Amino acid sequence: MLSPAQSRATDGDFSTAKMFKLGDDGQLSAVGVFVNEDGKESLSNLTVSPAYVYNLTENYIAFVACDYYDADGDPVYATDEYFNLIVRRSDGLVFSAKGIGPSNHPASFEPIGSGFTEDGAGHLLASFYTSSTDFPGYVGRITLSDNKGTWEQLSTDGSPIAYGDYPKVFAMKGGVVATSIYFIPCWSDNLLRTGETAGIIYPNGGYDAFGTINNPYNRTSYVILEDALLEVSHEPKLITIGTSYGQSTVEPLELESPEILGEVYLSSWYETSDKVIIKTNDRYGWYIIFDKRTKKFSRLDNDGNDSNIMLWKENLANDGRFYGLVRENSKICKVVSFDPITLTFNYKDLGLANEIDITTIETDYNHAKAQMTGTRRSDGYKVAVSVDLKTAQYNIIFSDPNRAIVSLIPLN
Repeated sequence: MLSPAQSRATDGDFSTAKMFKLGDDGQLSAVGVFVNEDGKESLSNLTVSPAYVYNLTENYIAFVACDYYDADGDPVYATDEYFNLIVRRSDGLVFSAKGIGPSNHPASFEPIGSGFTEDGAGHLLASFYTSSTDFPGYVGRITLSDNKGTWEQLSTDGSPIAYGDYPKVFAMKGGVVATSIYFIPCWSDNLLRTGETAGIIYPNGGYDAFGTINNPYNRTSYVILEDALLEVSHEPKLITIGTSYGQSTVEPLELESPEILGEVYLSSWYETSDKVIIKTNDRYGWYIIFDKRTKKFSRLDNDGNDSNIMLWKENLANDGRFYGLVRENSKICKVVSFDPITLTFNYKDLGLANEIDITTIETDYNHAKAQMTGTRRSDGYKVAVSVDLKTAQYNIIFSDPNRAIVSLIPLN
């Protein structure tokens, strides 16, 4: 697992690591075994220091490019077996990520090129984009057991599936795996979208592919549901996906007015028992409702508010709502919640817009938390702001903690 290294803490050679531990603070550590000159073993805590930490799903974390240090702070050189790790939050077990991905193109866990989901059967599904014309991407299943990950590739080099930045992967009914290309929406560019393509991989072999990537005239997007694709276009369709290749059926849908869909660039979506809620990527983020019973589209306006709500099912908070931040006139001014059952929005003033210029935002949608950084207008000091999106309460940490905040009154 780890190669020998001298340690002043034990006056012995490093032998192996017996146990990894994920702390409540999210820090990873290990217990190292050292062999002294007299042949006796001694234990010493090891610090695991990853270069990057990525959330794969709610229950899995990737620790990438890990360095190891003994109790003296001296490096303990790891083999590539534990250079990258996958950690399961539910029980704290740690697995080697060596061998995940095909041998000619190992996996990268960086979010721009990878997407993950859990399939409900104890596996991770993964979609990777490699930005290589010879090897554009691949989809596979990861099984984690005996402290290592086992890779089963589901796609082939000749598959018609399209790959691009920020791929997403979905577990559909009957063991069907679906992929989509997802461009992160941002407030400064309303052309970024998701669902330009959909790739379907059947459990017994075969592929279906829908859509065309990087076509500036393409106004068709695909919403991936539990057992169907919703083709959102000015000639919409419901494509029911069978469990084997060749079993899918296509049903044209009625669209009362093209204005319902707008430019049909999609941002995210959420499926309930009787409807599908789709957030478009128009600058003001209107919402499209598809009623499963009537098979009709309607539009839900959002009062012209520009929010960063994301309607992925993994973002649903424990109270059954989606949360986000609202920007008006380039200022973060409110928190917003959306109830997918009643289709209602609730806004709360944040009270920061005239005091702090926000520069970066990291949103933990599932736990309804946000971390922002910015600059205080009164004196230019850097600040960090933690926000509880359920209550709109926030805590500010200043680079100069002894100076009180000064409220500014806008003149125009």
